Parts: sequence; C-alpha cells; structure tokens
Amino acid sequence: MKHLNRAFSSLSVTVALGVALSSLIPAFAQSTSQSTNLVAPQTRITQTTNEQNLVRLSGNTSPLVKIGSDLGVATDSFPLNHLQLVLKRSDVQEAALEQLLKDQQHVGSPSYHQWLTPQSFGETYGVSAQDLSTVTAWLSGHGFSVEKVSNSHMVITFSGTQQQLRSAFHTEIHHYSLHGQTYFANTTDPMLPAALSPVIAGFSTLSNYGPKPAASGRRPQSSPKPRATWFRRFAQISQ
Repeated sequence: MKHLNRAFSSLSVTVALGVALSSLIPAFAQSTSQSTNLVAPQTRITQTTNEQNLVRLSGNTSPLVKIGSDLGVATDSFPLNHLQLVLKRSDVQEAALEQLLKDQQHVGSPSYHQWLTPQSFGETYGVSAQDLSTVTAWLSGHGFSVEKVSNSHMVITFSGTQQQLRSAFHTEIHHYSLHGQTYFANTTDPMLPAALSPVIAGFSTLSNYGPKPAASGRRPQSSPKPRATWFRRFAQISQ
C-alpha cells in the first residue's frame, strides 16, 4: 500500500512545492541575456477536437479505489473545486530545458546564472498560448470555470461538478471508506479527446485521499510529477 501511495502522490508533490516557492522567484530572477536562446513554443494541437475519439490519461486513478470500500457514486452536483490539469512539453522543449539547466550551472556558458522569470519560462518552455486557449475553451465548453493558468504555462486550475467531470473526462467520483474515514476519488483513469493529448499529462489528483487532496466543497487542499531537478519541479508549476 505504501508503494501505491508513493506512486500516486509523485504527481502531487510538484504542485505543492511550486506553490510554496513561486513567490520567491522574483527575488532572484533576472532578465535573460541575449545569449540565452528563447524560442516561442510550437502549437501542438493541430486537429479538430472530436469527442468520439478519446485517449486515456493513464496513472490518474487513486490507490484508494483498490484499498477502500466503495460507498457509491457521488451526486451530479458534487463540487470539485480547484482541480489542476497538468500539461506537458514537447520533446524538443524537454531537450532544450535540459541543456539550459546544465548551461546555467556551467561557468563560462553565456547562460551561466541567467535565471528566467516565471513569465519567460512559460513563454519558452511551457505550452503555447494557442494551445492554452484551445484547452481552456474546451474546459469552458463543458461548463467548467477556468480560474487560472500558471505563469509557467504548465498547470490549468479550474472548478466544476461531478456531472461536468463525467461529461468531459468520462470518469466519475465515488465515495470510499478506509480506516474509519470517508474520502472521494475517481473510479477510473480520465479520458479526453485525442486532439488535446499532445499537451495534457493528467490531473494533479482527483481525490481527497492522501496528504494533498483535491478540493471539494469544504476546501481541503489540492495538489503533480517531479522532474529531473528541484529547479525543474519549481519552474514547471510556478504560479
């Protein structure tokens, strides 16, 4: 069970870390020099969204589903507040970011200690503005309230209900009992149109089980996937 919990919570750790540290970025961030090669990200959503052509977001089901006792489905109006949809970079962006992280620590490199602001980071290593617009419009079209896009362009925060989750992501929330406590979680991995999959990694969590639960009506906490270094974790989801 500990192994399952660690596997599921790996995606959740990063958001909590980024939220805690994001307020510190302006204190040490500098404008990048002209020698730091910043290129706008490419648009990767190139197909029309087809609600019949779906792909599964694997690894987005809580271990609670296997270890808890299912108490039944939540009501259609069950609130799901401050959900966080975690986005992903292209392979080209990943390679460029890896190189930047090395160059920033290499004395003699033009990028040595040339830190990026959250805005500069998002404009280069995040999802393109066009793709963000496509995803947020799709969420709004399913009735969700989009609250925020992180400066890193890697997390979209939004709220909705069980009914909207079922309609958009083809999964549903059930209540579960474990060790005398009641929790909620999605029963299966979410699914979404294949056209959106190039830029979407998954959810931070769709459950309130564990140390960083998703928020429902009573505002517990909320909370995604550590990358190679602390800076990567930090910059990926900086708010």
